[in-house]
Formats: sequence, structure tokens, C-alpha cells
Amino acid sequence: MGTEAPQIRERGWRSRLVRIPRADGTPAVLQLRSGGIATHFSAHGAVETAEVSSRDGVAYVRSTWNRLWHPFVMEPKDTHLHVVRGGGDSGGIARWYLRSVPLGDLRELAPVMLGRRNEVLIWSGGRRTFAFTFSDKEEYRCGLFFSDPKGNIVQVDYEGTFRGRITLPGRGFLTVRSLKDWTLKQI
Repeated sequence: MGTEAPQIRERGWRSRLVRIPRADGTPAVLQLRSGGIATHFSAHGAVETAEVSSRDGVAYVRSTWNRLWHPFVMEPKDTHLHVVRGGGDSGGIARWYLRSVPLGDLRELAPVMLGRRNEVLIWSGGRRTFAFTFSDKEEYRCGLFFSDPKGNIVQVDYEGTFRGRITLPGRGFLTVRSLKDWTLKQI
């Protein structure tokens, strides 16, 4: 799905803007996690150029919880990631960790997929509908998000919360967010 982006490994304990280097049109698959169970961080897209400065981008990770890695695909328009500590930057010692994921390390979405926890999958097929089941019954902790091959977020047909179906329009990335087991089956 394109040329590999440079590897990214960053960490900190306060809110910070992190530059995400990559060639134009190259997707960036990243993972963010909190270093402690009592502290949480979020990740928001940002644009920082000589002409434009904006930190009102997409919330790729609304909140990290526990020490799980939270994967996401970053949109090409965002040049930076704004990692924000929940509750402000005063006090506390927990760190955040950010790393990139090589595209070759991602699993390809197959007609039947079983998984556990958060994952980004590559979809190389055409328009298809998948039935999904999440064993986690907390809506804010599970969901499916689709991005095109360049990383642009795409709205897709989606029915259901814990069980339902999603129609992928074509090639791209499917982000699965779940603390527990999940199943995807092509229908």
C-alpha cells in the first residue's frame, strides 16, 4: 500500500506536539499507550507548517485506558500528532509512548477473522460486507473505523454496536478497537 514511512518512537509525560515524518500520500499507522493505569492520554491530529498551524484535528485516540497499545491510521493532512494528557499536565509521573507500525506487520483482513483487543488490519479487496461481533459490551471501548489506502478516514455503512455489519468500500485499513475478543466474517 505504498512506501514505508520512517520508524517513530517517542515518549513523554506531558502534553506535546510530535512531528510524524512521512512522504506525501504515505499512510502512518501508529500506536499510543499510557504508562500507567491511573493516567490517560489522547491523540489528536495537528497541522504545523509555515502557513498553517492547527490543533483541531481528528481525535484518533480519545482516551488510552490501562497499558494497552491503541492503534490508529493517521490522515495525510496531519503533519503532527498532539498527545494530550487527560486532566492537565500538573502532577503525576505516568508516561505516554508512541510508536509507528510497519505496514508489513499488519494482518490482512480475511473472510473470517478472530482477534483480541485493538488492531489495524489491511483490506486489499473490493466492496464487501462483514458481520462483526464484539464480546466487550461497553460501547465506548469498541468500534470499527475505516481509512482509505492513503490514511484518509472514510465514512462507511455501519449497523449495530456489539453485533452488526460494516460495508467496506474498497482497499484500505480497518481499525478494530476492543478490549476483548472480536470476530469479523464476510457475508
